[in-house]
Amino acid sequence: MMSARLWVRLFVVTFVLLVAAVIVLLYRDHQRYTLESALVPIVKPDTPETKVRPKDPEGMDIPNTELSIYEHLDDKKTKLPKPSTPAAAPVAPAEGVQEDAFDGAVPQEGEAPSEEASQDSASPDIPFMPASSLKGNMMDLGFFPTQEEASQTWARAKTVLPPTFGAARPMLVRDQGTFHLYIVDIPSLAQGGEVCTILTKIGLLCQVMGP
Repeated sequence: MMSARLWVRLFVVTFVLLVAAVIVLLYRDHQRYTLESALVPIVKPDTPETKVRPKDPEGMDIPNTELSIYEHLDDKKTKLPKPSTPAAAPVAPAEGVQEDAFDGAVPQEGEAPSEEASQDSASPDIPFMPASSLKGNMMDLGFFPTQEEASQTWARAKTVLPPTFGAARPMLVRDQGTFHLYIVDIPSLAQGGEVCTILTKIGLLCQVMGP
């Protein structure tokens, strides 16, 4: 039988051999890992600046962005003044025309004509005349599809004529199935222009014509 000392020696030798084998295996794995790392390239990401101000920002140039009104758009407590509506400039009366000649009865644009004007629309037909016979100073009130519409327009127009237009009278000219309305024998082109200004304000067409 083997002695105890021999068993101890055998145990020590076996332990040393096992430790040596483990060391050899670890060394071989380390060498293989180092070789594989050397063969496989390592790709590193680029690290540029994340935000760079462009030299030419381009884009659309919006004018008036420096106005102070934009400072109040998000401020609910700021109350901006309401825009005021400018009053319409008064129209000067024609030379030699009295202000009370109109009696304040000039209908506004879109306003229905008065009863007097409505009654005048049923007045007798306006006389016809050839275009070649139109002479002197006159006012052209445009074309109408029917004689009745021309008569209604004359009824509205004569309510604003001043006393100096006492001799003025309407005339119709047939023109290819339409009715062309004129006011002839007006005092002057200057007064005709003033009256035309008033007529356009109540929604009528008007143009002054000379000889």
